[in-house]
Amino acid sequence: MENHNAERVCITAERDERGWIKGKIGRYTFSAKVFDLPSQFGIDGGRVSKLGIYDDEQRKRERNYFAACIVNYDRGWDIQPEGAAAEQVFRTVLGFLETLPTAEMPKARESK
Repeated sequence: MENHNAERVCITAERDERGWIKGKIGRYTFSAKVFDLPSQFGIDGGRVSKLGIYDDEQRKRERNYFAACIVNYDRGWDIQPEGAAAEQVFRTVLGFLETLPTAEMPKARESK
């Protein structure tokens, strides 16, 4: 079993104007829709209203997105994380996404 505690979340496609972002953690790929404000539709009432975490190699091999998913949330749970490793990956990605800057916040500040 992989240890995801030390793994970093890497962004592969920056958040677009509709709130979609893509990234990787270990062997998993994720895509998410992140809003500026928390919502009743978000995971745990947060900013993330859609999140898929999947093994992209398995998805390609089996040609089946859902078979490769360890998490799928689309305003409600389709696939919940099962087991400690999947839960750790999910919590790491969710924690990262919930702390993303909002559209109104500058992405980086220049020092004067």
